[in-house]
Amino acid sequence: RDLVRSRGLGDVYKRQQSDMLILPCSKYVFIFCFLYYKSMIKKVIFRLFPRIVAFLKGFRSFGAKSSLGLHISGNLKHVSVGKHSYIGPNCKFLTPIAQVSIGNFSLIGPDVMFITGNHQYDDPNQLMIHFSNENKSKKCDEDIFIGSDCWIGARALILKGVKINDGAIVGAGAVVTKDVPPCTIVAGNPAKIVKPRFSIEADVLKHVQFIKNQRV
Repeated sequence: RDLVRSRGLGDVYKRQQSDMLILPCSKYVFIFCFLYYKSMIKKVIFRLFPRIVAFLKGFRSFGAKSSLGLHISGNLKHVSVGKHSYIGPNCKFLTPIAQVSIGNFSLIGPDVMFITGNHQYDDPNQLMIHFSNENKSKKCDEDIFIGSDCWIGARALILKGVKINDGAIVGAGAVVTKDVPPCTIVAGNPAKIVKPRFSIEADVLKHVQFIKNQRV
């Protein structure tokens, strides 16, 4: 009888120990499921209702049938996006004063950064840190323009005053400091022309005209 009682107490103790293990595990499983489904729901919302998301994020304008990835940040009230374009995840728009304009049918890869402003450094009687957006020279902030049918590769950096014309391609990780001609491929730091997008020069004009004729 004592042996049976000890076995019963042992079984109770084992069940209590197993319950103590199950409770923390079930808590972590619940947290994992919650975070997973939260991210999935967020992705679905971004995919199905991109214009609503863009409005909530504060874009200046966001064209029909354009889409955007997660974690886009910056002063988005200075950013305009055309129709049928895509902005990849983790893109940053550092636009304190000037504007960023993105055309139609353009692709912006992940982690691309747009910087429309610069520090003023040419005043010998002033420290750079003492200049604010209000009192620095206007030449320190210039608009960025991205044309239509452009492709900006991942982690590229587009600096102030740059105009990337229709049909151009910017390689991944490139630092663009100067304008990019139409239908031209650039890469490197600083970005330099690698080659034209089309081998026949007449095809450049043909494609630019083709872009303009696209119905949006």
